Amino acid sequence: MKTLTLGDIKRDTFVALPNASILCKKNDASCTLCFAYGEKIPVGAFFSQIAGTAPNVSLGLTKLGHVSGVISSIGTDQDGKDALAFLKEQGIATTYVFQKKNYQMTHAVVLNFKGESTQLVAKNETAHQFPKKLPSYDLLHVAEIGDKYTSIFKEILTYEKRTHTPISINPGTIQIKERTKELLALIKVSRVLFVNTKEAALLTKLPLGTPPRKLLVALQKLGPHTVVMTDGAKGAYAAHQKGAFFAPPFPAVRVEATGAGDAFSAGVLGALLEKRKLSDALAWGSINASSVIEYIGPTAGLLSAAQIAKRLRTESSYRVAAI
Repeated sequence: MKTLTLGDIKRDTFVALPNASILCKKNDASCTLCFAYGEKIPVGAFFSQIAGTAPNVSLGLTKLGHVSGVISSIGTDQDGKDALAFLKEQGIATTYVFQKKNYQMTHAVVLNFKGESTQLVAKNETAHQFPKKLPSYDLLHVAEIGDKYTSIFKEILTYEKRTHTPISINPGTIQIKERTKELLALIKVSRVLFVNTKEAALLTKLPLGTPPRKLLVALQKLGPHTVVMTDGAKGAYAAHQKGAFFAPPFPAVRVEATGAGDAFSAGVLGALLEKRKLSDALAWGSINASSVIEYIGPTAGLLSAAQIAKRLRTESSYRVAAI
């Protein structure tokens, strides 16, 4: 299957903190990460890699045996050169990765402590370019693209109408908060909509804490063929016209969670591209995500289809249930 992902390409630097502490407020869910001020802090693993939802999902689909490429815009600086080299090394097509002068990549320092990540982000907005006369593909996955997105969403809508390419979308925080007519139009024609429970509440204008089944129904009313909703460590849900399902988290030893959502999306999409049932696709996504959280970084744990099948056979008691 030939697939494309569209979205930001970033650089993440991962830092493991062996010594820190967590300060939580009484009667408040928020917590603060604490470590010594004004001192040299010894750290564990420390490395940098090209990342972002679009390349992460594209790499996940490639691992699953699909041909994949990325649509994005990057600079001509060292970050841009590194991004192109990384994608090519991973077997990801760069035909539609456009290099432009003065574009600067978003950087994030990902602090990992006890399996949870805290990100320090230096964000640089990029105006993405949609390829002219893009041929049809088996899938176009639309990921986070910052705040300059309305015009490119319009181009994607025109592209979908012209080529009938199936669209999946995982909107970014900005798009969900703004809830523009362009976003809602793209969701309406999409084959798969990916959100988490908080994003689902914002999109549907329901209160936080709304029961998952009610959120799924409200999301379906926005028009997508299939809705997939994650709920953190509690598991994931999915629904289409033939039914709704819940997948518990697949057993894993959590080391660091960056990229788990992207691995989950890749697993679900990979299974659906192979015409597997939605319940099976949820299992694929959960297993792929469970593998990624056992490593530091968003892509080290990505699995092949054979590896997913093996893990599913090994954990014979694992079940995705109809709800």
